[in-house]
Amino acid sequence: MTLKQAFSNIVRVVPHWYESDHAPCRYETQVGDDVFRFSTHRPLTSRTERLWEYIQDKLPEFFSLVSLHSASIGDCIQEALVEKWLTDHSDEVDWKRVLKYVHYLRYRTCENAPVSMNLVFSEGTGVGDLDEDAFNKKIDRIATSAYTFVRSDFQMRSISYEEISWSQIVNTNADSTYPQFLHPFFCLLNDDPQARFSLHITENRDVLIMDKTGVIAASRKGMWRIYDYVPFQEAIGDAVGHESVACTFLSMLFDLSFRRHGGLLVYDPESLVLDHVINHESLLSEMRNTKLQMIESVVSGVNFRETGNPFGRKRRILIELSSIDGAIIFNNDGILAIGALVEQHPEVGSHVGARTTAAVSALKWGGIPAKISSDGDVSIYFRSIGNGGEADAVIRFS
Repeated sequence: MTLKQAFSNIVRVVPHWYESDHAPCRYETQVGDDVFRFSTHRPLTSRTERLWEYIQDKLPEFFSLVSLHSASIGDCIQEALVEKWLTDHSDEVDWKRVLKYVHYLRYRTCENAPVSMNLVFSEGTGVGDLDEDAFNKKIDRIATSAYTFVRSDFQMRSISYEEISWSQIVNTNADSTYPQFLHPFFCLLNDDPQARFSLHITENRDVLIMDKTGVIAASRKGMWRIYDYVPFQEAIGDAVGHESVACTFLSMLFDLSFRRHGGLLVYDPESLVLDHVINHESLLSEMRNTKLQMIESVVSGVNFRETGNPFGRKRRILIELSSIDGAIIFNNDGILAIGALVEQHPEVGSHVGARTTAAVSALKWGGIPAKISSDGDVSIYFRSIGNGGEADAVIRFS
């Protein structure tokens, strides 16, 4: 791993940071004779400013570790950033111990099946250490459903084993800053004054940490991401060019990411990409008098400019439709095409995978595409403008 690659991996830990020669805001630091830069759409917040100061202070140390050529060095650097980020949210929780527990638990199996777990960190004092081997053998099968959890104090000691009640789960019109399967826990964190954070390890070995605002850190395939949701949503809004559309866009992308089925969504406000759809039968206007009329009727009337949750009960239907081969193309007023095949742009070279080629082509034709890989990675392609020019750029998260 080169120093440039190591810095790129650090930048990718924060999803709304990206690398581009042209951007509204650019930050740089120097180590020896080398200068390292990243870009953002907006100035850093106080919390991300503190993280950037920490990165600059630690960068020589991180780079010295890279020279050891150990495959685990990247994990160590990521976890140092995540620990710093979580400690900035609360220094009461023993986050170093929590992350060590995550390492231990995410690779445990019970009768050849991965162990999953829901923990809620709360005010109070517990008894018995959750990270003891003997204790874990007893609880491998509990706190695994969408409604059950172990309540822990901030020092990883168990307080109780509980179930979220139906009365605590409420519908919300707020834009989701978490995948929908964690909605019961989002409600719990906002209903229970003692509950501060939740930790979730899924059967797919994904790790998510939430507070009352949504996910603040997540690990997929060994890659950590940390989320500062106000600037993250603003960055998506700037990339898309429409704040309300971006919030709806983001809600869908989180659900698709954790559904682990690839997809391609293309925001096409001026219908420029629509002119380059090869299979015209994918256009909603062509479905109305065919056997696919049922699809056209169920997605009609979805307005992406509405604030809150414009999908209502159609949310899960739209998530399923996103799994159809091809792209979902939409504008401010609704869905334009489902399962669309986008013509390859002449300026697009060879890419690994047809979905990436289609996404980059959609960008070149004038749309804003979001590609979801089959293992959950999300890439939003956009034009980054600043410093007297513009360039293609990507925001990645999972």
